[in-house]
Amino acid sequence: MMLRICVFVVMVYGIIDFTNSHPHDDENKCPGCEYEGDCVDRNKKWDDKEDCTKYHCKVIRRKDKDSGKLTFHVGLKRTSYGCPYNGTCEDFGKKWKEEDKCRQFRCLKKRHPHELRGLASISHNLKSKIFGCRYGGECKENKDQWNVTELCEEYTCIARRRKFKDGTTGFFSKLKINKYGCSFQGVCRSENEEWMDGCNRRKCLISARSSITDIIKSGCKDNNGTCHEENATWTENCITVQCQVVKVDKNTYQMTNKNIGFGCPYKGKCLKLEEEVVEDCITKKCSYNEKNKTRVVTPVDFECMDADGKCRKLDETGYPMMIKGKRYENCNCTLTTKPDGSYSIGKKCSGSASGSGTSGRTSGGKADGTAGGTAGGTADETTGGATM
Repeated sequence: MMLRICVFVVMVYGIIDFTNSHPHDDENKCPGCEYEGDCVDRNKKWDDKEDCTKYHCKVIRRKDKDSGKLTFHVGLKRTSYGCPYNGTCEDFGKKWKEEDKCRQFRCLKKRHPHELRGLASISHNLKSKIFGCRYGGECKENKDQWNVTELCEEYTCIARRRKFKDGTTGFFSKLKINKYGCSFQGVCRSENEEWMDGCNRRKCLISARSSITDIIKSGCKDNNGTCHEENATWTENCITVQCQVVKVDKNTYQMTNKNIGFGCPYKGKCLKLEEEVVEDCITKKCSYNEKNKTRVVTPVDFECMDADGKCRKLDETGYPMMIKGKRYENCNCTLTTKPDGSYSIGKKCSGSASGSGTSGRTSGGKADGTAGGTAGGTADETTGGATM
């Protein structure tokens, strides 16, 4: 009676392992080879190009050494001729890289012996490993080091095999970043370096994992662009300004130029509030107008200057004065104020002058007088002014 043999095929992680074939008997449903749930006829050959493998449902004749009995066996012989990769078959022994994934591949051949030599098979084994780190659109090799100056960072690529928590082993990669400075406005500052940022003094501080540009001293800028330290005072247009700095949070400060004192600009100099100045026997005072928020210099006391340069009260009489170059001995002054704040001072004299005739002059106001050749005439003169 002719015997039949069927082979059991077991799939393990994509590799076909073969059990021993056995003689054919009437109970076997498949007279050929089982393949992916189908029964393949004996002696059939085919090529699975997607798996880079050729198959042969092979009949093997075997003679028993002891009994000399001849038997036949049917088995599925698998012969891989490469590794499937992206729709192609890569040759055994070939190595290549995928730069965009930093992975390296190698196509290996794996042999599967069988007690029936004619059923020994060959399968493929595609191995891969991570060989570098992705950075800036390229793959850096393991242990490569490079600097990114604008970030003040030094990078090291680490790619190696390791054991994971689940007990498996594999390859991994990571970028190790070492901060060696502080990046500020596109410039790399070294550790502990200090520099001026406007009126702020900054310092580069490095911690274990990061860097900060700390403000160690703040200041304020005046209208001329000069920096002033905290609490310092200076004068601008007769206003006393103080630099005040308020810390908003750990690394943020708010600088304020606060007006703490006011004065009045007057003829190229500054008068303090309430300060008085005397010019031509008129006393003027610096004051602050709360209503208009303005600083003004206004006359607060009036006197007249006599011919000898002495200041005379308005109610005084009988003192010498000069009018149009002539000296009069019996004179007095009068004050006239107007609603707009302007004023005028009139000078009146009687009696003879140190010269002939009478004289009159008007300056900033109204004055009447005559000029003649006789002594003992009268002379009038008016001078005026306004609030500054």
